[in-house]
Amino acid sequence: IFLPNNTQPGFMNLVVGDGGSETFTSPRYNFKITPTIAAGQTFNSTTSGKILEIKGIFMRTVDSDGRDVPLTVDSRPGGLVCNSLKDGDGLSFTCVLGPGFGSSHAMNVYYNLKPIGSFAVSYNPPYLSTFEQEKDGTIKMIGKDLGESVKDSIITVIYSDGNTVNGTVIEGRHDSLTFKYPVGNRNNASYIFQLGDQKSNKAGPFTLKPIIENTDPAVPCGGGVVTINGHYFFKYTKDTTAITIGKVPCNISSINETTIECVIVPNLRSLSPYYTSGTKSLVISSSNPGTEKVYQLTPAGLNYKFAPPTITNTSAIDQTALITIYGTSFGDANLEILINDKPCTQPEINIHTYSSLTCNVTNYDEMKIYNYTNTKFNISISVDGQYFIADIFQFKYESGIIYSENKSTGFPNEMYLGFVVFVIFIALISFAAKNQIEKYFEERKSRKAFRSLDNLRLKLRQKHATEIAKHYTFGEQSAPKPDKSTFYDIRKKLSRLPLIRRCFKEHTD
Repeated sequence: IFLPNNTQPGFMNLVVGDGGSETFTSPRYNFKITPTIAAGQTFNSTTSGKILEIKGIFMRTVDSDGRDVPLTVDSRPGGLVCNSLKDGDGLSFTCVLGPGFGSSHAMNVYYNLKPIGSFAVSYNPPYLSTFEQEKDGTIKMIGKDLGESVKDSIITVIYSDGNTVNGTVIEGRHDSLTFKYPVGNRNNASYIFQLGDQKSNKAGPFTLKPIIENTDPAVPCGGGVVTINGHYFFKYTKDTTAITIGKVPCNISSINETTIECVIVPNLRSLSPYYTSGTKSLVISSSNPGTEKVYQLTPAGLNYKFAPPTITNTSAIDQTALITIYGTSFGDANLEILINDKPCTQPEINIHTYSSLTCNVTNYDEMKIYNYTNTKFNISISVDGQYFIADIFQFKYESGIIYSENKSTGFPNEMYLGFVVFVIFIALISFAAKNQIEKYFEERKSRKAFRSLDNLRLKLRQKHATEIAKHYTFGEQSAPKPDKSTFYDIRKKLSRLPLIRRCFKEHTD
C-alpha cells in the first residue's frame, strides 16, 4: 500500500472494501504512520541562530486526531536545540535553531523519544571588520558571527615582526567583542579571533591612539598638579611632550603608559583671557617620530574646565572695613566680589592656598548705621566669568576699643594692667639684687676681720721672737722652706677663706 507523503503520522484504521457492500476494517493500533527524515541534510547558521526547514515524509506536527506529534530536535549531549516546530505540507517542517558556535553539530530528530533521523549544523566562522577604542582603554572589534561565549573566545594580537600575544576578552556579542589590550609598548598590530574550533580572518593592522579617560575634570584655579588618566601613551616622553589646557601650559612632572601628571600655573591676570569660563580642550603634542603630532580631546563631555570659585565662610569686618572671605579657587583673573550688589574693592588673594582673600566693604558705614547685626546678605564672587553666590554672609563687625571715663589719666584698663605687671617685675628684680649685694659686703667684712687677726699674730711673734727662742729650741735642724710650687699662691689664698679654715683643722693648729 503506497500512502501519500503528506499523510499525517500516528495510528490509523485500515478499511478494505471490494467496491461493493463488503468491507473490512482493521483494528486501529495495527497500523502506525511514522515521520521519516531525509538523510544527508546539512545546514549553515549565524551564531545568533536560524530557522531550519527539515525535509522527509509524513512530516506533520499534528496527527489524524488533531493531537500534537511528539517530535523533538536537539544535539545531545551538545546542548543545541531546535524549537518551535511548525507543520508544513507533509514533506517538511521548520524549527528555530538557537544561538551557538562551532562546526558540524549533529542534530537528532526524535519521535516519541525514539530517533527517526538526523542532520548536521555548522555555524558561520567569526569575521572581523573594524576597530574601535573605548574611553576606558578597552578595544572593541566590530564584525559578525562573533558569538556570546567569553570562555570559548581567544583574541590574538599580531605585531609587525610576527610576534603574537593574547588579549583578554571581557565581553562577546554576535556583532562585536570587547577585549583588553595586552601590556606592552607597541601601538600597531593586527588581530585574529578564535571562537571554539573556528578562526576569523586577520584584521588590521590598526594603530592605537592615546585615550583620555577623565570625564569633565576640573583644573584647580590656584594652579597645582593635574592628573590625566588614560591609555596608550606609548610614544610620549617627558622631554619631548608638551601639554596645554585651553592655551595655558601644563608642565609635565611624570608620564607613563596610563597616567600623565603635570603642573598648571595659577589663574592670574597675566594669563587672561586664556582663563575663560567654560570647557577647555586638552592638547598633547610630541616631537617623537611615530607619534601623533597633536592629540586634541574634542568629544563633548570630556573637555577640561577650570574649577569655579566657592565661598565657605567669612570673617567679621574690622574697623578699617576689611573682610576676609574663605573658599576655594580664588583666582584674580577678572575677579569681582559683590556684597548685596555692592562691590568689595581692592581684593588681595592668598597666593599660597588660593582659598582666602581680603577686600574692603564699600557699604560698611551703611551696615553699621542701620545696625544690620545678624542680618544675612548675599555675597557673590566671579572669577573669569564663573560665578558663585552664597547666602551665608552674616553681618558682624569688630567693636572699637572702649576707654575708661572715670580716670583722669585717660589710660585704658589694658595699660593699667601692664603697668602693674611691670612694677611687680621691677620689685622682684630689686629684692633679689639687694640680697646679693648685702651678702657680698658681709663676706668682704668677714674676710677683712680674719686678715687683721693674722696680721696681729705675726706682729706678736716678731716682737717676742727672742723670748720664744729661749724656751723653744729646734737643735741644728733648719726650718722647712716654704712651698713655691705653681699652686702655692692659690692654696695660700684658699686657706684664708672662712669655709676652708673651718673644714681643715690642721690649718688652725
